[in-house]
Amino acid sequence: MATKLNRPNFNTVLTPAQPDRRRLAFMLAAVVLIGPIAAGTIAFYLDSGSLSAGSAGIIHNEDLMTGDYLLAAVAEQIGDAPADHRTGAYTELRTIVWDQAIQGPVEAAEQRSWHTPDGTQYLSLTRSIDDIGVPAKDFDPIVAYRNTRFDTITPHAVDSREGGKFRPDLTLPGGSPATELTWMLDTIRNAGQSSYFVEPGTRVRIDELVDLYYQQAVPRKMRQAILYALANLTQVTFTHTRMRDAAEREGIGFSATADHTAFTIIIDPATGELLAVQQETAGKSASYTLFFPARWTDQFGPALTATPVSTIIPTQTAWPTMPPVNR
Repeated sequence: MATKLNRPNFNTVLTPAQPDRRRLAFMLAAVVLIGPIAAGTIAFYLDSGSLSAGSAGIIHNEDLMTGDYLLAAVAEQIGDAPADHRTGAYTELRTIVWDQAIQGPVEAAEQRSWHTPDGTQYLSLTRSIDDIGVPAKDFDPIVAYRNTRFDTITPHAVDSREGGKFRPDLTLPGGSPATELTWMLDTIRNAGQSSYFVEPGTRVRIDELVDLYYQQAVPRKMRQAILYALANLTQVTFTHTRMRDAAEREGIGFSATADHTAFTIIIDPATGELLAVQQETAGKSASYTLFFPARWTDQFGPALTATPVSTIIPTQTAWPTMPPVNR
């Protein structure tokens, strides 16, 4: 793999004076790599202002940037997401994962969870399908999202009221966001609180950054740190293109290969939120994860389904298999 020249470090949020120096460094490197550029093209690039956007989600000269520069440019200009402002007691998360079993069919699982940020109350409901009826070679995430239904499947529940210890949400205190986040993930791993017990390779680094979206609402500062940390990975070269996720939301897909696995990470450029992650091995879809925006709620668990008055039994609830909620 070719070594990148003059690779920037994105540990800190840029001050107003820094974008010009980075943009100039990028242009000088581009001249060395691709040769003379028309004077009009250079003038257009240098006069376009900051690396960041004029409006949310639109990055100036996006097509001229390398993947790491574009990751940093998105981080510089992202706006708020709905979950950045707390409006309830619990964070609600939802993901859908399509995964190819070993020499088997494509499986699917939907997970919805509710938890308090301190980890003292946690509930997750997972509904699984062993075979969606599509071979891995024909898997299309948009078609799979349209056709996969979990409504009639009995969920598997994990409930803090039945015991167990759950990790509180990570927060970044200040300073260099990417450095702080990397240090936190290293500390968790080395303390035996994650599944990785060795010095991480690039794939593990990417997995750990993505896993944050499974576990908590990711605030703006942490979303920036994740993007900077991805931009700082020295063993991969990201390419990028505009694309849609399985739910047909538009984003920027950042693609790279690490440890024989090809990744595509789809980011919403307006908020920096993770929309989806696809991993492919040997040309087959190994897994595809769709992330829905985190939200705050005062409801601990799913909304109760209305029961017809004629069938109500005084002691019956809409979820008879679940323990009562302590409010």
